[in-house]
Amino acid sequence: AGKFFRQANNYISDANVRARVLRRVMDTLPRSGRLVIIGHSLGSVIAADLVRRLPAGLDVAGMVTIGSPLANGSFNVEAQ
Repeated sequence: AGKFFRQANNYISDANVRARVLRRVMDTLPRSGRLVIIGHSLGSVIAADLVRRLPAGLDVAGMVTIGSPLANGSFNVEAQ
């Protein structure tokens, strides 16, 4: 994915980094309700990964990504 996406590559390829980031975000979320997820740059990669892991009581009303490296096509958050 190239040097321009170093942080996103680290997030995708390092299981420890990924787990810590996801845990930190998950710990701030309510257990139920409606949620709109907004992610910029690396945050959009995390958001795409997070949306598959949310508690069953959370309803995602929408997701917005801005300046996302996901558009590059070389990231697969589902592979990990």
